[in-house]
Amino acid sequence: MGWYRCSTSLKQNFPELYERVLQRANSERCEEREELTLKLESYLRETPPTVREITGRVLLCEAALVERYPILMAQLATRSKKHQSESTALRRNQVFTEVRQIVEADLLDGRTTVFGERLRTLISNDCPKSWTLRWRALQAARQDVNPKVALPG
Repeated sequence: MGWYRCSTSLKQNFPELYERVLQRANSERCEEREELTLKLESYLRETPPTVREITGRVLLCEAALVERYPILMAQLATRSKKHQSESTALRRNQVFTEVRQIVEADLLDGRTTVFGERLRTLISNDCPKSWTLRWRALQAARQDVNPKVALPG
């Protein structure tokens, strides 16, 4: 706006130009909102991104998005949480199945120690949270396959 410190002097000195600038700014804001709405709606159709991923993609903070698009953001957050819990449950089931197969194979081979090389390899590549999951899976599989043998711990 150059030499003018506030819009009042522009409005007083150049009322027609000021109105055109306002109209243009308003139309640009409307277009930006429509584009952002379309982007957010497109995220509803793809694999659910997290709210953090969405804020990174549209370059706005979560509070601003929630304030401007409360319904869309609620839908996206709900979808993301549901997808996250489903993928966690799927992974947990895969781990339990994999560990059960290892335990069954080791017991069929006559081994008393089911912490064979295959299970160590599974555990060594993951974080401690996965270790706990695999340990629980191992305990459950061992109890299901041979309830007489108890694991320490």
